[in-house]
Amino acid sequence: MSFKKLDRDDRQEIGIIITNKLIELGFVPDCTDTDDESEFEVQDMIAKVIKDLELRKKV
Repeated sequence: MSFKKLDRDDRQEIGIIITNKLIELGFVPDCTDTDDESEFEVQDMIAKVIKDLELRKKV
């Protein structure tokens, strides 16, 4: 079993999934069809935390 570092696409996908859950729970506003960037800022912050933690996935 080997592991590889999560790439940018992996981190972004995880960020999207977590952000969508936070929207569903009411912690983050749904910014669909608005000029509010909050949703995307949260998504980017999550992806950065994942990058900083250097998480890996099983391959």
